[in-house]
Amino acid sequence: MGTYVKLAAVALLLLFSVIIIDSCKKPEPAKVLVTVVIEDSLGDEYKVEGATVKLYSKPNGSYIDPQEEILDQEQITNPVGVVEFLKENDCILNLTATFLDEENNIQYSGKGIGIFKLEEVYETKIEMH
Repeated sequence: MGTYVKLAAVALLLLFSVIIIDSCKKPEPAKVLVTVVIEDSLGDEYKVEGATVKLYSKPNGSYIDPQEEILDQEQITNPVGVVEFLKENDCILNLTATFLDEENNIQYSGKGIGIFKLEEVYETKIEMH
């Protein structure tokens, strides 16, 4: 009988250890994949390489100028028109995309929203005009 009690105690200890170790895992960061496209007059979409995508919040409140934007991150789209943003918390942030011509004037622009949820991937598309 004493052997069975010891085995049961060891089994419970192992089970308890697995539960604790598993519960201590850090959650995967929230990920937003943004694809930037331009639509031509025929309705065909083209992915835009080299567009600047800004991730930001637009604060509200009496102590902060609501016209000010708090820039969080800024990236350039890759050859297939995609950027990836990661956050360590759940949040919803604004996105803007701009594409400049040779003289650094904005040629195309568009807006979107990034929804960040831990351990999830949110895919969105910004259509530039």
